[in-house]
Amino acid sequence: MLTLRYSSFLLLVLINSLFQSTVFAADQTKGYVARAMFTTGIIEREPVDQVLILDTRTKQLYFFSDIRHMDGQSVIHHWKHNGKLVSKKEFPVEGPRWRIYSQKDIPENMTGTWTVTVTDDRGWPMKIVKFEYITAGQGQTLVVPLAVEE
Repeated sequence: MLTLRYSSFLLLVLINSLFQSTVFAADQTKGYVARAMFTTGIIEREPVDQVLILDTRTKQLYFFSDIRHMDGQSVIHHWKHNGKLVSKKEFPVEGPRWRIYSQKDIPENMTGTWTVTVTDDRGWPMKIVKFEYITAGQGQTLVVPLAVEE
């Protein structure tokens, strides 16, 4: 059974997803992030699932971004743990649709809220995605499998 804390977190994630979809759908003639998510794996440059709540049995995680119409620019993944920057990775965008991902080994003692902010090369935030990292046995994980296109 989900606790009130995780139920609130799930509601926040849902509201955040709906808001972001609405905001970025308004002007898609300029560069934007079409999709962004935490995932436990990447196959053929696509995420295998979407992580919302993960426990400490999983030690490695990826952050996937599908970038549109930003040829010749750069985007940066800023990984934060409980609001503190722990790493960042810059990617050159070399086409009208550019799929990228960064990877992070997550120590078991770094439970809490993890965030990746995707920014453009000027530092402007384009997308913010969060997930909760919990101690194994202390709650239920929420990892949504994604459909594979054939």
